[in-house]
Amino acid sequence: IVGTGTGFSYDDAGPTHHLFEDIAIVRTLPNIVINSVSDNVMSRRIAESSRDMKKANYVRLERHINPNIYEESTDFSKGFQVIEEGEKVCMISNGFMLWKTLDLRKKMLEFGINSCVIDLHTFPCNEEDLSSHLSKFDKIITIEENFLPGGLGSYVMEILGDRQISKKVKRLGMKQAWIYRYGGREHNHQYHGIDAENLLIETKKFLGLENEI
Repeated sequence: IVGTGTGFSYDDAGPTHHLFEDIAIVRTLPNIVINSVSDNVMSRRIAESSRDMKKANYVRLERHINPNIYEESTDFSKGFQVIEEGEKVCMISNGFMLWKTLDLRKKMLEFGINSCVIDLHTFPCNEEDLSSHLSKFDKIITIEENFLPGGLGSYVMEILGDRQISKKVKRLGMKQAWIYRYGGREHNHQYHGIDAENLLIETKKFLGLENEI
């Protein structure tokens, strides 16, 4: 199954074309893999691997083309990639929001916070490897253009909870409501609190830096 137009990709088409609940719904189905594509390199590799995949898979594509972040030789088999190494704090995202997360990381460097950034692009991923990596951090932030229940953040918390790994987790995502608003992607992100300014505010609060200039 190939779906084009995740999140607010079709921002100019209005609320009938917005998609925030698909990860939560499809994740409940047995024997299916979700691929949330981040760039063209990944999309080509998924197209190739789908030919031989023994399970069903659902491929989530952006409407617009994002810059490439991966090399042709990248190994996507774990289902997640560590884009930036960091200390104490790990930020997890995918798709369009991965780019906002990388921008947020740059802003947090100004406050002396060197955050790890992970692209969690496949559900389910190699959960043992991901949980082992996340266990190194004090705090975890998930950022998604989806409803929070059942989405990316929920999946991360399930992985940690099932392995009795206790971490402070902050989930940032969409308000869980059908909201009939028109406007561009950034306009809608501002309304839902996942624009660059609000992501920075919420991240600083979570890290105890709300009083920093």
